[in-house]
Amino acid sequence: MGIFQGEKDVVVPKDQAEMIVNALGRNGTPHIYKVYEGEGYGWRKAETIESFYNSVDDFLKQFLIYI
Repeated sequence: MGIFQGEKDVVVPKDQAEMIVNALGRNGTPHIYKVYEGEGYGWRKAETIESFYNSVDDFLKQFLIYI
């Protein structure tokens, strides 16, 4: 599971995302958590969008896709 958070997100506050991340950790659920500086609920920066897709790709390769 991936949790991707904009630092300035007012729709889903960072503390709410961190509660989910903590629960995933307690349950031993594989996950990634990234906070994107300067981003809100909708990402705008090209580097954020690229990082998101690369992170999802890496996660899928590690936990779901057996190559």
